[in-house]
Amino acid sequence: MRRIMAALLFVIIALSFALPVCAVGENAGKKAVSISLSNTVAEYSPSGHRPTADAGDFSHELRYEVKDSESGEVVRLPIREVGSYTVRAYINETATHGSAEAVASFTVTPATVYLNVPNQSVAHTAMANPVRYSVSPSWAAGMLDVKISYRAIKSLSDKGTEVEVPVDMGSYLVYMDATPLNEKVVCAGKYLIFTVGEVYGGPVSEDKALLSVPKEFKATVQTMDADYTGEPVEPEWSANVAGAECSLKYSRIYADGSNGEYTEEPPTDPGDYMAACFVLDTIIGSGRIVIKKVVAEIIMEDLVYTYTPQGVELTEATTVPEGIELKYAAYKYVNGQMGEAVDFPLVDCGTYLISAYPVDTYRYSYTDSVSYSYITIEKADVVIESKDVFTVEDGKYKGVSVSVFPDYVDYGVSYYKLEGNTARPITGVPLKAGNYYAVVTVKSDERVNSATAVYGVVIRSGVDENRVLARKIIKGLCHAFCFCGIGLGLCHIVLAKLRKRRL
Repeated sequence: MRRIMAALLFVIIALSFALPVCAVGENAGKKAVSISLSNTVAEYSPSGHRPTADAGDFSHELRYEVKDSESGEVVRLPIREVGSYTVRAYINETATHGSAEAVASFTVTPATVYLNVPNQSVAHTAMANPVRYSVSPSWAAGMLDVKISYRAIKSLSDKGTEVEVPVDMGSYLVYMDATPLNEKVVCAGKYLIFTVGEVYGGPVSEDKALLSVPKEFKATVQTMDADYTGEPVEPEWSANVAGAECSLKYSRIYADGSNGEYTEEPPTDPGDYMAACFVLDTIIGSGRIVIKKVVAEIIMEDLVYTYTPQGVELTEATTVPEGIELKYAAYKYVNGQMGEAVDFPLVDCGTYLISAYPVDTYRYSYTDSVSYSYITIEKADVVIESKDVFTVEDGKYKGVSVSVFPDYVDYGVSYYKLEGNTARPITGVPLKAGNYYAVVTVKSDERVNSATAVYGVVIRSGVDENRVLARKIIKGLCHAFCFCGIGLGLCHIVLAKLRKRRL
């Protein structure tokens, strides 16, 4: 047993020393590697493109894997086609350093090429003088199909007359329509003013030779402010371009001063816009358009209501222009101060500040359109209905019957007995004969005003009531006998007169 325990102890001790040595042996002395690789956009070049990463001292060990982003196929370097690619730069692990990798996009766009016309004026020779040009960069010469048209013009405001080729002395508007033959290049084409004069004018500067649009082309675009109406806003404009095709395009101006993309659709919504006149891809004049938000007129009245348990619902405001959707908010208004917000219906008595403003604050001004009014909910007045009671003591309680409006109101009835000139409160409802009065009371609370009404309660005893009844009966009999006596007397008089007539 001791031998077994000793063997186990030896194994545990051996493992405790061996494991750390293995870990150090695998990682000790290795340097960390970091690769920096950025997304890249480059124009097409016949020589192709190679991605470039940075790994510091380990850059010489960089390897690249490029795949077509759409198809996933591996692409050999250099990249020679227009398209989007995914680049993985990596360094394999060695005995001295670890491994690393970085991934980025690489986009190759069509190259922009220009038509180069250095000689834009020639001497008159009575012979045809076609425009001579080259393509820049030169490697793109075979990638364009260029068609040239001419118009003889007298001024920039003159649309001129189409001619086959310049011959006579004068100025000509030249349009060079360039169609790319593949997706590797793009070219806007070219307008220029070509002159046939008495002498050769010499070559122009390189910048002017490459311009797509003459600097002489000018456009005037109206700068305007307009209120939002939901309809497109189009400024007035004019251009002196000697019959060249031009168009107006629009761009949103953002708060930071930057411009959005130009489109042919005129603006409709509120905001700042640039209206620019384009010839080919060149702006020859521009103006600013400001479409202002509509200041909506919101008509609200101060309203007064009487408290009801159902509360007060919102009364919609009217707007000018009509039909503007509004958002409402209600706040408690106490001692001239706006308090907490509350929801409709408004239930509690008091005064409320109501605000209304357009939901569409993109097209309608909030600060200039917001409107306020007040709703006051007053305490309800209470109506107490009852009547005086005249009755006979019969052993039953003789109280008043009461109804109140509004019917949700609690009320109390107190009874007082009249004893001479003194009113003494009693407990409960009158039972014995006597003169009483009932006081109906509604206490004021957060819903209703206080109210009080007084009614008489007269209870006669049964003995007194019988005496009164007997007196009435005797009095009635006396009247009856009197009427009977008078009637008999009249009968005797009539009979006597009849007897006399017979005789």
